[in-house]
Amino acid sequence: MNEIQPDQIGTWFLNFGGGLNSSAAAVELLERGYPAPAAVFFADTGGERPATYRHVEEISAWFVAQGWPAVQTVRWIRKRGKHAGQFVSLEQQCLERKELPSLAYGNKGCSVKWKAQPVDAAVGTHPATLAAIA
Repeated sequence: MNEIQPDQIGTWFLNFGGGLNSSAAAVELLERGYPAPAAVFFADTGGERPATYRHVEEISAWFVAQGWPAVQTVRWIRKRGKHAGQFVSLEQQCLERKELPSLAYGNKGCSVKWKAQPVDAAVGTHPATLAAIA
């Protein structure tokens, strides 16, 4: 199998989860000489551990020192209801609804809502994406 070479990548984005796996993947990309991504996104549920937030800040500074962009935090913004237009954390929503995250019931809705949707929206409106579409 042929490996993709760094100069074949073009414009790309990094969805940085803030944990061990995404940190290791980012370090490996840097070690292999991949070009800097157009942006690095961290989707915040509002309930990460303090150590995770510290790590995101630290690795963001390290990315910048390596010539990569700083990590941009993105969040799910409620579209309707009493909190329309505001960030509501996963924990806050669970408390308001008196229910556990959907994973507790065998679903993945919370991951989609608090992680995938904010990153998709940020990628979709990023200048690099808009330039590629044009």
